[in-house]
Amino acid sequence: MKKLCPICGKLHSLGETCKPYTRIADRITEQRKFRNSTAWKKKREEIKERDKYLCVYCLQVDRVITRDSLEVHHIVKISASEEGKLQDENLVTLCRYHHEMAEKNMISKEELYGLVNKVERGGRIPPEGKDYKKH
Repeated sequence: MKKLCPICGKLHSLGETCKPYTRIADRITEQRKFRNSTAWKKKREEIKERDKYLCVYCLQVDRVITRDSLEVHHIVKISASEEGKLQDENLVTLCRYHHEMAEKNMISKEELYGLVNKVERGGRIPPEGKDYKKH
């Protein structure tokens, strides 16, 4: 007996796994393995420390200080750039809201790179002389 595959649209024997599905599952497993690695956990903390445990987007764009629900975002996705997984210039601290926006490409990669460059060039966090609201 055969069934229609929801992944590729072809007929497969019952119990047979579709090859595209297997590749997707393998990729997810690799990403999960990376996210649980000591190297990633250490790098994630380094980036949060570099960004003073603040959402860089909230600070630089919205002019508010956000310290809650912080996540480290890969500007170029892990699946697209193996070498960028642990590079400082590819990583930025964002609050959950802005992380989701970045994942949906509602915040451009160029804008995120610009924010990281400001921080890496020694830009003070928060910049002096600015009025900020705590969020």
